Amino acid sequence: MSEVIKRIGPDEIHLVLPTRPPAEPWVRPSDEEGIARAQTILGSSATVLHPSKGYGGFSEEGENDPLLAAACILRRHPMTDGELRNLLAYRGVTNLDSVLQNLRDSGKIIEIVHNGKISWRAS
Repeated sequence: MSEVIKRIGPDEIHLVLPTRPPAEPWVRPSDEEGIARAQTILGSSATVLHPSKGYGGFSEEGENDPLLAAACILRRHPMTDGELRNLLAYRGVTNLDSVLQNLRDSGKIIEIVHNGKISWRAS
């Protein structure tokens, strides 16, 4: 891969660090040594992109209801606990713990714990 990258000569290569649970539960994020090794192999144009803050600017498909907006996103891909809470707070939901528990208890969303971090997906 490094030979192909040299031939292409990109201005920048992004190493994106995952924030959501992967499709395979055995997948683990790389440690600092692995990231450094990848940067060495890919060259000086390799930049590590750390996860963004906030709720990620996900498309809410023009939905006015905050819970339906979250459901639109969660149908497409999981969100971290922080992303989901930030989205709901941004949309005016104040009782976040209660809302999340009600959604989980009703079976509308599923809590995923991966590497000690909580994420959510639609059921």
